[in-house]
Amino acid sequence: DSQNPQYVHGDAALRILEKEKKPTPSIREMIQNDSVAACEAFLGHVVSLASDATASSLHQLRLVLAVPMDASPKYTEKLMQMTQAGIKQQILEKKHRKHHLVVGMISEPAAVCIAHGVT
Repeated sequence: DSQNPQYVHGDAALRILEKEKKPTPSIREMIQNDSVAACEAFLGHVVSLASDATASSLHQLRLVLAVPMDASPKYTEKLMQMTQAGIKQQILEKKHRKHHLVVGMISEPAAVCIAHGVT
């Protein structure tokens, strides 16, 4: 429902991965080490969990990414590109892969405030 957006936060996805006994890598480390395939796969999985949690199709999601306060423009750009690539790998219908799913970026402190309802 576009009138009532649902928020799914990364910490919840990480808890699910821990429960499933899957490795929980640091996105920051993967981006800095240019582990493109691993990062794309991880981000794609996290987005799939968000899709399941909101009972929506992957191509219907619109993402806002949280970045560290000290993130460089290069890091921010790589994060966005890897997230888009990870999502597109999960979307089966080619016509839906063209959509831009990442619609914005905010700082991690702002994301924490939103997650705790302090807005």
